[in-house]
Amino acid sequence: ACIIRSVDGGMKWNVPEIFNDSIWQINFMTNLDKDTIFANGESLNKILLSTDKGITWSVDSMIFTDKALSGYASLGLTISGNGPLTIYAERYYPFRIPSFILKGMYKKSVVNFSGNLGYNQRIYPNPAKTTLNIVSVEASTPYKIIDVLGRTVKSGMVLDHNTLTLDISSLPKGVYYVLVERADIKGVYVIAGKFTAIGG
Repeated sequence: ACIIRSVDGGMKWNVPEIFNDSIWQINFMTNLDKDTIFANGESLNKILLSTDKGITWSVDSMIFTDKALSGYASLGLTISGNGPLTIYAERYYPFRIPSFILKGMYKKSVVNFSGNLGYNQRIYPNPAKTTLNIVSVEASTPYKIIDVLGRTVKSGMVLDHNTLTLDISSLPKGVYYVLVERADIKGVYVIAGKFTAIGG
C-alpha cells in the first residue's frame, strides 16, 4: 500500500510513501482536515497514523486483548472521542468471516514544558484552548508565534512588566512556537518555547 499526497487539488503529487511490510491495502481514512489522521485496510493488526495533516506517516499497532483474535481486513474506520474505532473482519477461508469492533486509544500531543521561557518570561496555559498568556519583564519585547511550517500566525509586542493575553481560538489544533526578541541582541528572534493549541 502507499499514500500519495497533493496540496493543490491534484495538479502535482508528492513522492509516494510506501508501506511494504505492514500495510497491504488502504481502504479507509479519517477526515483530512484534522491534525491527526488514521488510515487502514488490509494488514496484520496495523494502522497508519499521521499527526501533521498527512505530511508524514507512521505505522502503529492495534492491540487485541483477546489473543485469539487478529485484525486482517478492516471494513470501516472513524474517530470516536478517544481514538480510532474500526470494524475488522477476521477471515477463515473458506468457512466463515466473523467481524468485530475494535476501539484504539491514542494520546493527545503533550508538550513537556516547565512554564519558563527565559529570564522572567513564560507562557501559559499549555496546552491552550482559547487564550494564551505571554509574560515578560523586559522592556517592550517583540514576539512572534509560528506554526510547524514556519508561518507567522501572530506577532506583536509584550510591554514592560506586562502579561499579554492573546485570543488563539481561531488557530487550528497543533504545536506552535513562541519566538521573542532578546533585549541584548536587537532584531534577533530566538525560540523561547512552544505550546499546543487544542482548539476552541
